[in-house]
Amino acid sequence: MTRSDVLSVYRRPDTEIQRQITEDLILGTLSCDPARFDITVKDGIVTIGGSPETAETGREIVAAARHLEGVVAVRDRLSYQLVTTAHSDPPPD
Repeated sequence: MTRSDVLSVYRRPDTEIQRQITEDLILGTLSCDPARFDITVKDGIVTIGGSPETAETGREIVAAARHLEGVVAVRDRLSYQLVTTAHSDPPPD
């Protein structure tokens, strides 16, 4: 028995992993629009692209995807919006 044989027990179809991330995690758990994301899975390696509403949401998706059965690795290709805050000018001297 090879290592590949042993690990095949834990293998899930890529389409099932992709569906779980898109429907269960993004839409179901986090109530986000799945159209904002591009999820691809190849040999258990998940690549997540797109633009989450917030950086925190993006981090949650990536972290949760890492813990799904059958996921070997997660590549974060998300684009995070730069949040700027208004600064007032310093008081005059």
